[in-house]
Amino acid sequence: MILKNPMICAPMHGAMNVKRYLKKKESGTINLRNSPTSRFLCEHCYEDIRERNWIQDDDVFHDLIRNSFGFIEPRHKEFLSKYKAGEHERWDWHQETGKLIFSHNGKPQVEADIHFSGTYSTASETWMWAWANESLDERVKSSSRKVKKLGQELGLKQLVAGRYSATEVDGWEMTSVLAKLLNAIGVYRTPSDNGFTYMVVTKAKWINKGKIAKFFGA
Repeated sequence: MILKNPMICAPMHGAMNVKRYLKKKESGTINLRNSPTSRFLCEHCYEDIRERNWIQDDDVFHDLIRNSFGFIEPRHKEFLSKYKAGEHERWDWHQETGKLIFSHNGKPQVEADIHFSGTYSTASETWMWAWANESLDERVKSSSRKVKKLGQELGLKQLVAGRYSATEVDGWEMTSVLAKLLNAIGVYRTPSDNGFTYMVVTKAKWINKGKIAKFFGA
């Protein structure tokens, strides 16, 4: 979004129809670069206004979350049991390959195929979908656009908005939605300096059948 002075967010000009503007922006039919509104509305203020004015059927949203959790919970338990995902000494994910590696004593033990759902910032207390994060590689974020498409069909802000106020629990909820869409076998998150990166696991395998794997009972 273009601002003449990005440090200032002045009130919107006149009696602008906020809901009409939000609808145009979400559909991509408004040219923000040439729009006079861009001189008055910063990105964070747009996000705040969108949250206050979005109208949706919350029952649809809650049903979606409940069904998504119901789908991934038993699968995730099996994933943890089979691959001991919470017991390895080290994890490393690689965007360029879309792989999550669990290691012991410097040796890879489990390799998993992953797709990022998004990130949660403890600093701003916001959720950002992977598809909206320009710093992520296309290989690990492209699948998250399936959630956005679903959100557009159902009219759900949490699935359409690239970034919004949230909690860590929201991160798990959004990840469960992606998990069901991708028929995932598990979910996972890794810590960062200011939050967490959430992902789904679609495939996994033991790659070291040595003493460590036997110790785990694999």
